[in-house]
Order: sequence, then structure tokens, then C-alpha cells
Amino acid sequence: MVGGTLHGARLIADGGERTVLQMGGGLHHAFAGLASGFCIFNDLAVAALYMLEAALVQRVLIVDLDVHQGDGTSDILKDEPRAFTFSMHGERNYPVRKIASDLDIALPDGTGDAAYLDKLRAILPELSQSRHWDIVFYNAGVDVHAEDKLGRLALSDDGNTTFASTSPSPV
Repeated sequence: MVGGTLHGARLIADGGERTVLQMGGGLHHAFAGLASGFCIFNDLAVAALYMLEAALVQRVLIVDLDVHQGDGTSDILKDEPRAFTFSMHGERNYPVRKIASDLDIALPDGTGDAAYLDKLRAILPELSQSRHWDIVFYNAGVDVHAEDKLGRLALSDDGNTTFASTSPSPV
């Protein structure tokens, strides 16, 4: 998983690709020295730090929209000023003890399409305009869907279609 995320990030930095999809990544609960939440290695943080240390990028944005707060990613990158972590998640979901991201939006149980998309429409343009991001890692969790029994949010298939068709490119 980490290798796939690193490879995708390198493809973007080399200018060969603009968007890369890594189906198995998003292991945002792993800490630097501790596996957590079924995550052994944090591909997002490893790739971000690698890209920064190799001077392939200067600024990294991580947009984490999984229903669970990205505690491991936030912890690993908390002292890295060139990386910015944004997590929008269920407020009463795992992990119980949240590690502060640069920007956390905690949503109440039952949040549906309209409220969720309104938040994103307000936040993503602000993030886009706040700095030039050389690379954006987007962690998409399907557990925000209404049919996810553990997710506690209530997004529908239609909400995704609506957002994609009405929103400008956020970053």
C-alpha cells in the first residue's frame, strides 16, 4: 500500500500524471511507531514526508474525508510545517481520542448530503486559496455512506453526483 501511494506521488511530481488513484491506501490510523485501527503503515504520511524530504514538493495538503478522524496522519505530520492535514469526520466515531489535525471538522451523527456538501463547498476553496499545494492526498472513505452500519453519517449516492457536477475543482 505504501509503495503504491509513493509511486503515485512520484508520477504526479514527475509531471506525468495529474491524478492518481490508489485503491488500497488511506491507512490514516497508523502512527510512527504504532499500528492502530487496522492500519500498520501510514501511506499518506510516509508519502508526504518522502516527497518533502526528497524536495519533490514544497507543500502538501492531505484531505481526509473518511468517517474516522485521521489521528495517525495528524500525529505524524504535526511538526511538519510544509504539510497541512484536514479531516472531516464523524464526531462520535473512532478514534475516541482524536489527535488534532491542522483543521478538523467533526460532524454529528446522521449528517446527510446537504450539510456535508455545504461544509466541503465552504472549506475546499479556502484551502485551495490559502497556499499553493504541490500535491494533494485525498483519503476517500466509503464509510460516510448511509448504508454503512458503523459510519453514523448519512451520505447518499446522489450526493456524490451532485457535488461533482456543481463544484469547481477545489485544489
